[in-house]
Amino acid sequence: MKSNWSQVQRPSQLENSLVTASMEIKAMKESNDVESKAGESPSKVTEKTD
Repeated sequence: MKSNWSQVQRPSQLENSLVTASMEIKAMKESNDVESKAGESPSKVTEKTD
């Protein structure tokens, strides 16, 4: 039973680490998108006004 329990335990730990990693990547992408949008919007506005 103990060996089976450890086998059951390992995938859940892997899933948790993968979930946290994907969440961190998603957060990084979102912050990058916000930064890129903030950087792009002024140039787009100046292009429209010019």
